[in-house]
Amino acid sequence: MIREVLDGPAGVSEPVAYADLDTGLAEAERARSVAREGDGGVVRAGDLPGGLLGLAETPVGARMAEDLLAPLTGQRTGAELLSSLRAYLASAGRWDAAAESLGVHRHTLRYRMTRIRDLLPGDLDDPDYRAELWVALRVLGIG
Repeated sequence: MIREVLDGPAGVSEPVAYADLDTGLAEAERARSVAREGDGGVVRAGDLPGGLLGLAETPVGARMAEDLLAPLTGQRTGAELLSSLRAYLASAGRWDAAAESLGVHRHTLRYRMTRIRDLLPGDLDDPDYRAELWVALRVLGIG
């Protein structure tokens, strides 16, 4: 029935009460973005994978990710800083492995990571903060 009314990708939320329309809208938007990436048909929010990343991949989650990484994205070398942060986190802080994956010298990576530490308000030695950064990078599709 929905295909008869709509032409193009559509996202459908789970049923929600009037007071929870913002939640339903976020679910429908997430489902629609998945539909755009797929065959352009109808995707129901209930059919999408859940999990922590699933919750983060909403308009609110994207805004939070953007805010968390804003000190880096606002820099002239923001793309380099973001890719360096991602490589560093992906290699569990192993300098040589991260530098190799980026194709840069380890001292270059150390310089970038010092800059990142100076720009970000959190402590990169805190596993909770590193996890937040990793999720933010994933939500924004960086790396």
